Amino acid sequence: MSEPAEPPVTLAPPGAGNLEVTGPLGRGAMGEVLRAQDPRLHREVAVKRLDGRHAQDPSATRRFVAEAQLTAQLDHPGIVPVHQLDLGEGGPSYAMKLVRGRTLRAVLDEARQGGAAATSLPARLELFLGICEPVHYAHARGVIHRDLKPDNIMVGAFGEVFVMDWGVARLAGARADAAGGRPGDDDDSTQAGDAVGTPSYMSPEQARGEADALYARSDQYALGLLLYEIVTLRRARGSIKPGVPMLVAASRGHVEPIVGTTGPVSRELRAVIRKATAAEPDRRYASVAQLADDVRHVIRGEAVRAAPDTLTQRLGRWVGRNRERVAMAGLTTALVVVAAFVALVALALGLREVDRRQADVRAARLVEVTSTVSDRSRSIDLALLRYEGLLRGLVGAAERALQHDAPGPVYLAGAFSSAGPPDLVASQVYGGPTSFAFPDLVAAEGADTSAPAARALASLRPELQAALVASAPAS
Repeated sequence: MSEPAEPPVTLAPPGAGNLEVTGPLGRGAMGEVLRAQDPRLHREVAVKRLDGRHAQDPSATRRFVAEAQLTAQLDHPGIVPVHQLDLGEGGPSYAMKLVRGRTLRAVLDEARQGGAAATSLPARLELFLGICEPVHYAHARGVIHRDLKPDNIMVGAFGEVFVMDWGVARLAGARADAAGGRPGDDDDSTQAGDAVGTPSYMSPEQARGEADALYARSDQYALGLLLYEIVTLRRARGSIKPGVPMLVAASRGHVEPIVGTTGPVSRELRAVIRKATAAEPDRRYASVAQLADDVRHVIRGEAVRAAPDTLTQRLGRWVGRNRERVAMAGLTTALVVVAAFVALVALALGLREVDRRQADVRAARLVEVTSTVSDRSRSIDLALLRYEGLLRGLVGAAERALQHDAPGPVYLAGAFSSAGPPDLVASQVYGGPTSFAFPDLVAAEGADTSAPAARALASLRPELQAALVASAPAS
């Protein structure tokens, strides 16, 4: 059987709203946060109040009321709205929106353990931008938070981000409160005194207690340490012991090397973290808005103010932003190259075909010439053979004629031009007078043309006549 619920606790008289406490939500160094029910508006709220000991301290009460009034004036979706302030006899308290969610610390712990996609680096960077917006708004109103840390950031069930606990916030340039106390051993708790805030997330000037030098860039330093932890999933001063060593390290601007636990940290993110956590305030971003802009550039893959791109990097980013255009240009270029290659191949093949055809023509002509020469050679050979046969026939006939006495007149070559054979006629073939019945003889010097041999040669008239006819070229 379950235990009976505790009776509600009334924090104010009926005229002040009748908030009924239903359970605790958390406890701090000076008070506690309770869950309460507003019966008039039928909603749950969170109630923050001082504990009994601090409720009797006028200085603590004054700071508590100032916190409520300052928070109530910061009208931003990332800052929890204050509904009412109660200064009743039970001690000061104020009611505010009840935030249902978890702290940034819990989100980072889940990411360290390899949690869901909601805790991936891009998602965590979006959460960081959600932190920057209300902080930048507060800075625009002249308010410095002075205690930005993962435990003071709430992430709602629907991704909304709230910057909580404005208890040590003050106006920029205002004189610091004089409440005493030095930082204690619990490094994650907020300490009051000359150095106000959480040492592991303090700027150097804040750790040195230079309260009059605290401006928006001091909060920006804490945001830089938050960004370090969001990106690397490691604390920026995780190797320093809590207490005084941590405060000394903070006063010196100690930040450990930026090394990621799940992979390398990009050059741009390292530059953004280094600029936001520069030891000298003048070297930091001019505003939280500029810091947030650089983180947005990182998310979009653009150049950041903290580390301007080289020409090669600008070209690489342009290619990254115009992948479709580059792809189309590359495809077009590839098609042009392929088309040019195909055209060159076709041209080469065409020239090769022309060369082949010319070679075929030359080969055909060579074959034709060779055939013509061969035919003419055969014709010459045949003609020479025919002439040789004719000469052999004449030689044979001459030998036979010389063996017998053959009467008849003998005409020497000179007689053909005057008184020659009776059948002498002009011939265009032989270029002069020609006889077909009598041979044209040339006698050697001193030869006797009246000798029987000379007359014997006259019997060769038929053979000479046949030889002349046979030797004539065909028409």
